[in-house]
Amino acid sequence: MTKPWLNINEQWKTELVSDNSSTANIKFGDYVRFSSERYDSAYLSGYNGYSPMALTTMNAPQDYERFKLVDPSNPSSTAEITTNDEFELWLVNGDKYSVKVSGTEFEKSIPFVTSGGSTFRLIQITVNA
Repeated sequence: MTKPWLNINEQWKTELVSDNSSTANIKFGDYVRFSSERYDSAYLSGYNGYSPMALTTMNAPQDYERFKLVDPSNPSSTAEITTNDEFELWLVNGDKYSVKVSGTEFEKSIPFVTSGGSTFRLIQITVNA
């Protein structure tokens, strides 16, 4: 669900799929997964078993819990992402599916689209040393 505020339920840890303990800066093109800071074993998921296909959570990081952060103005970019950079959230497993948020205050279902995905920014809360 989208909400117009940020609290513990909206905080997600961004992890590199190749090394979930890495402290390296995230780059465009990296494969990442998002684990909930609030709930144990909750991962952002693009599982396609629902109709229509929508963002959900799963209790383990598997195939549909991998995302690629893509620069919308340069999809082949591998530059480091800063908090000012916008990115699209593409599902790794499957064709080019990206998340599309409507922009309404509360959105209970976040669909995937094949073009025209929404752009997001990272809001850094903490950094692991």
